[in-house]
Amino acid sequence: MKKLLIPLIVVALVIILFFCIKNINNSEKQDSNETQDTTQTTTDPDVTTPEETTAPETTPSDTTDETSVTTEPDKEHIYDNACDKTCNECGEEREITHKFSTDWSSDSDGHWHICSVCGEKDEVKAHKPGPEATETVAQVCTECEYVIVKPLGHTHNYKTEWSSDSSKHWHSCPGCDAKKDESAHVYDNVCDTSCNTCGYERTIQHSYKTSWSSDAKSHWHECTVCGNKKDAANHIPGNGPTESEPQKCTACGYVIKAALGHTHKYSSDWSKDSSSHWHACSGCGDKKDTAAHVYDNSCDASCNTCGYT
Repeated sequence: MKKLLIPLIVVALVIILFFCIKNINNSEKQDSNETQDTTQTTTDPDVTTPEETTAPETTPSDTTDETSVTTEPDKEHIYDNACDKTCNECGEEREITHKFSTDWSSDSDGHWHICSVCGEKDEVKAHKPGPEATETVAQVCTECEYVIVKPLGHTHNYKTEWSSDSSKHWHSCPGCDAKKDESAHVYDNVCDTSCNTCGYERTIQHSYKTSWSSDAKSHWHECTVCGNKKDAANHIPGNGPTESEPQKCTACGYVIKAALGHTHKYSSDWSKDSSSHWHACSGCGDKKDTAAHVYDNSCDASCNTCGYT
């Protein structure tokens, strides 16, 4: 305020000095005109006036009183701005009207309408909090929209269940697109259809043999990688086994029953040659009971056992 008063006082003094000098100049000019009129009247012999014989003498004191009396003009009041009520010179009070903004000004404590000229505040109020802040929405004053509490920001809440696609699995946040624990599926081999971690099921292509695999009950085509079976079925028995031929599955050739093998059937009749005799197997010719011929003496012509002669 003091910084503003000093220039204003200087301006006021300059104005006062200007009017004083102006009044002095006007007074001197008036005196000069009166002197010229008097001189003209005196020097003109043809002009005579009643004042020449009756005019009283003027004393210096009378002239001085008339020219020294001046009236100072009214001064304008001086204010700091359009909203200042009190004149800085005389203290005169005036009525003013603030220019309050229709928009709210605010800080953390409250809000108000402010005068655009002097900064005066009107309708100063505390904030009226709206709904509490969420992850994405701030809490604001319901009157001026001042942000009382900023958005809380998102806190991830990852599921315990796995999410997955054809190549990977992860734990996802239901509130956003964030992922954690992301990794590739894990399988035992190229033929394993289920991920060991998340259980994702994939489609695979086995590499099956063209030849049959089999056991005592059935046969199948087996994958060369993982041993997976397809076309599994029970054996289809063929003809029963013989001494030389086994019984086989007609589909895969699996030997259901082995060949029975040969059972000798020896003839009750003796087979013989010149030196011995035997019982021969009718099926294979195998011999048993082989022995030399038996005679009573050197002159006996017939074998006592087989009758060989």
